[in-house]
Amino acid sequence: MQRQTVLLNNEALSRIIAEREVKQWLLARRMGIDRKTISRWLSGRTQRISKENLTKLCDILEIGESAICVMDRLEALGTREDRWEAARKLSDEDLVEIVGPSNNWELAESLVKSTIDPDMPAGLLSKLYHMLARVYHYMRRAEDFKRCSEICIRYAEQASDEYMELQGRLCLSTSLLMVADLKQAAANYEQSLKTPELFTAKALAASLSNLSSAYHQMGEFAKSLDYSSQALEAWSRIAPNMSLATSWYLRAQIHIELSMSKEARNSIEQCIRIANDVRYQRIINLMQLMRADLLSMEERHDEAVEVVEQGLLLLPDTPRVSYITLETAARPMRRAGLLDRAEECLNIEVDAEQQFGFELASGTMERARLQLARGDEEGSIELAARANQYFRDIGAELRCVDGLPAEHYRRL
Repeated sequence: MQRQTVLLNNEALSRIIAEREVKQWLLARRMGIDRKTISRWLSGRTQRISKENLTKLCDILEIGESAICVMDRLEALGTREDRWEAARKLSDEDLVEIVGPSNNWELAESLVKSTIDPDMPAGLLSKLYHMLARVYHYMRRAEDFKRCSEICIRYAEQASDEYMELQGRLCLSTSLLMVADLKQAAANYEQSLKTPELFTAKALAASLSNLSSAYHQMGEFAKSLDYSSQALEAWSRIAPNMSLATSWYLRAQIHIELSMSKEARNSIEQCIRIANDVRYQRIINLMQLMRADLLSMEERHDEAVEVVEQGLLLLPDTPRVSYITLETAARPMRRAGLLDRAEECLNIEVDAEQQFGFELASGTMERARLQLARGDEEGSIELAARANQYFRDIGAELRCVDGLPAEHYRRL
């Protein structure tokens, strides 16, 4: 007989146990289960709980079931076979492309989590956890992204599914990139690319694009441009999507940093065109500031300042604004001599917990340039030294400077 399970609200359960100072070992003993089971419930590694264990748990904690359960959207679909068929259909969808334009990742997370049943076949579970991992990637939840990638790999291995195992490993590589372990991320991607026959066209394009990003952050611009070109060639075989827009955005960043104005203008135009086609408003908004950066590099300072001000008006409606975004806005102001306005741009409030690694290092170096523009060489050297350490921490030694900081724009 199939055991009935319920979707667990792991965060709510963790909060209740913490508030009541319940000992995990004692709770496990009273329920007659292994302590590791409690740990998996609290960490989120186990998403569902049997009705029997739910009843015991709620009796011990003296709470109602609704306090630690999530409404299961598949319960209304009837039999287990019906629910699994719905899960199979969901696993065949590109949820990222569907949800991306609205940026409602919380809805996507809830949908996938409510679909997962631990009794499903391993092959199906690997697809669902891969989907959930990608959702966490866009939510910038690095630990959850890594955890779901590892679960995807485990189920793929159980199902002897080489393709899904590769997808999980690619997500794991991206999670390393996300936490600024740049050299390991690049090494993992390059190792995976040794078996191109396992890649779909989209996975190949995304991996090449991520490799380009890793080498750009490390300051290896020739490699970054090469992988970017390979990525765009791979993307040309696929219908336009959000990831293609992001690839052009990254290429525009590289071109601007290398003072390649003609190429940068083309990359910006391509990025905006594709972002409009796929309704990727976040990238459309950010490209306004990128346009200003290009104008500033060309010493068209009045135009650049005007475009920055227009771009800043869009930031409240732009998800996931980072220090890189603020730095892109500040550079044209600094180069136009509007130093106080440049500092205001750098001080715009963003989610500080998400600003680490390359974002933190690059943003700190721009602050060093601003201090130099103010005539404070000592303060500039101090900030540059701090930025150097941040760069060394992520394996980007090539971006370190000796003494006073150089201008952002350089040549290959």
